[in-house]
Amino acid sequence: MPLSRRTGGAALVLVASAFAASAAAAQQTPKSDLSPTPEVRSLVLDGVKSVDADELRQSIYTTATSCRSVILALVCRFSHWRALESRHYFDKQEFQRDVLRIRVFYYKRGFRETEVDTSVTRLNEKQVAVRFNVLEGPPTIVNNVTVVSDTGLFTPRRQRRLTMVRAGRPLDLLKMDSTKVGFTNALWDLGYGDALVDTSSIVDPVARTVPRHWFAGTTPPMASSPRNGSSRSPRPPA
Repeated sequence: MPLSRRTGGAALVLVASAFAASAAAAQQTPKSDLSPTPEVRSLVLDGVKSVDADELRQSIYTTATSCRSVILALVCRFSHWRALESRHYFDKQEFQRDVLRIRVFYYKRGFRETEVDTSVTRLNEKQVAVRFNVLEGPPTIVNNVTVVSDTGLFTPRRQRRLTMVRAGRPLDLLKMDSTKVGFTNALWDLGYGDALVDTSSIVDPVARTVPRHWFAGTTPPMASSPRNGSSRSPRPPA
């Protein structure tokens, strides 16, 4: 047999062996549980009772695919046409960060012991269902609110109106900041551009309560009138 034929036959055997080995390796390689960017077909926030679920949903990254128009909701239900849907896809890193986002969301509203569990269910090769199981836990309650001022500019009624933090309610850090800004702006409108509004609190980790104290300190009002106000300090942003 000529040498060229023997060489050609050996080459064919080697090529065939290589194809067979690659096919066997492909069969043995385990498939990933999720495709690189699966579509999120549903998102469930379970256990959300004390906060606004829609507001919480807007504060996280993970979003489910939805119909572009409420009018077309019935059509979207039976026809998953791309032109009618706003599609959203699963991001593993952002999904993990969403757990922290939910805990921070609750913390700012007085729930400091909230726990979050998650699950991702594979619907098919390209779609998943995402679920956040929220255990809210007991809130930290404000047991009393005290406003101390070195000036008689505010009547008790106006102090109550400006104070958004209430006794017997969870310690809401957003309302606390709004109260501070409200007092500062009210003093600014009265001519006290350098007024100081400060707070103090001590959290009881056992009883989960916190007394809230407000101090509003003033300096002499600015000489300029409220209308021209040229010598005032810049008004604090709301």
